[in-house]
Amino acid sequence: VSTQSPMSGWLITLACYFCLMILQAASVYWYSCAVHLNGRANDVYDRLLFPERSFFLPHDLEVSEREMKDVVAEAKKYRDEEKGTVKKVRVTDFSHRYTCFFRARLFKLLSIMSDNPEVWISEYIDSIPLRRPLHSAALVEKNLGTYRLGGDILSFMRRHFPHLTVMSKYRVGDMGEDSYYEAELLRAVQMHSTPNEDDLELRNMLKAYFKAQIDGPKPARWSATDANDEDENAATVSTPFIVSDWQLLADLIFFETSTSTLRSLYLNSYMMDDEYEANYGNENDSNSSSKGEKKYALHYFVEGQPTNSTEGPHANGAVIQIIRENPAKGSKELSRVFIVTPFEIGRA
Repeated sequence: VSTQSPMSGWLITLACYFCLMILQAASVYWYSCAVHLNGRANDVYDRLLFPERSFFLPHDLEVSEREMKDVVAEAKKYRDEEKGTVKKVRVTDFSHRYTCFFRARLFKLLSIMSDNPEVWISEYIDSIPLRRPLHSAALVEKNLGTYRLGGDILSFMRRHFPHLTVMSKYRVGDMGEDSYYEAELLRAVQMHSTPNEDDLELRNMLKAYFKAQIDGPKPARWSATDANDEDENAATVSTPFIVSDWQLLADLIFFETSTSTLRSLYLNSYMMDDEYEANYGNENDSNSSSKGEKKYALHYFVEGQPTNSTEGPHANGAVIQIIRENPAKGSKELSRVFIVTPFEIGRA
């Protein structure tokens, strides 16, 4: 271009305008989506795309920690000089236990009476816990309860049961959690499927997978050994069980984990951490027929006692009572009650 031509100035002006338009468009887009009306555009988009279970809704009686502390602090300072009334704060600690997904799944499998694969697979899949609540994601250990399938299992399902799976470019799930089956979604997830529908579809996928792979009895069963043949103290706190197929048991419990080797290692870590007795062979069990079987006994794992047998780590909490008291009249009146759990604070 000649230095005497105005074209150079036009090109520079157009380039400047083009850059300014891009910056303005990006600024308007960011403001419209993230700032205007507190990001209502993003909220509407999420509500249209994400399933119901991806949204956190506090309970009607749930309060924040700051609000509870403010109420308790005001109660401690409260004095009614005319009536002689004061407020006292009483705290009562309590402790419960979470459900251990490993123990719960193992107990469900052992408790099924039938060895028909069509029956025991359906009963097992229908009864086991699948997903931890969103607020207790910290309790997920070794992928138990992440509500997804291992990569090798999902690949098998895509090859042999393509009608049950579908590819999707959308990442459906919670920002701080694993995506729903990673990038693989079940049918109708994009169409506002409910948590119950998601749960049912995952169970159907698991049934189809295991029924296609298994044609035999359960990989574990309660031991029929007489308690008199065992150590007296051990017999009072646990019921032994026999594992006949280690890898199959690992696949049935840790199906959220990819590769059979890793599932087997996870099973070994749980069994070794919790067992207090393991007898190799089958010489003490009258019903055993394979020398490759192995007998285990986990602490406080008792046949017929699902509540105690499936208990996991402690969940500590407290009940905070604010009592209006008049020492002169000897009267007491319950003013407010807060229930504090590891996940929320509620008023009663």
